[in-house]
Amino acid sequence: MKASCILLLSLLTSSISHAVVLSETKLPDGRQIQIHDDFTWSYVLTEVFAKSAPVTQSPGAASTQTPSAVLTPQAIADPAMLGTIAADGVKLTLQDTQQGDDQLGLNIQVSNLATGSVVKILGRVSFYSQQGQLLAQHEVSFWQAEYRLPDTYLRTQQTRPFRTLWLPMPDGNQAPLIRLEITRIERRS
Repeated sequence: MKASCILLLSLLTSSISHAVVLSETKLPDGRQIQIHDDFTWSYVLTEVFAKSAPVTQSPGAASTQTPSAVLTPQAIADPAMLGTIAADGVKLTLQDTQQGDDQLGLNIQVSNLATGSVVKILGRVSFYSQQGQLLAQHEVSFWQAEYRLPDTYLRTQQTRPFRTLWLPMPDGNQAPLIRLEITRIERRS
């Protein structure tokens, strides 16, 4: 019983809690931020409209109808805001991209800024047109350690390059704007 309670608690605390937005405010440089109830903040990067538009989902799924997500003018003007995300003590930074045959390679740096080793980071990569229209989204694993191989864990205050993440290139002639999002983090003490 005690072991199952500990397992349940560790599962509940390992995933990212989604904080409630308390308010939005505009910074002097024009960027919008959201203030959350867990004493954190984040940039407002997208606006969602009620109009449905086709978006390609992965892996291998056909187009589906979903609300249209559009980047804010500030995110389009400063695409570096899209390529860096921090959540629950983990930071992902898009270092650069490579183009292959109908694929785009993302070189991502992963940092553990908190205590406890990270064994898994799940998230989402979204591709946007230069005008800010959502082109495609992919659910991805940004980090996966090997079970019982502590050398593969992302240790406290450690930064490592992640393998090149190859994703299908979205339709279009121009290089897409790339947004990284973290959806789940698993840790070991």
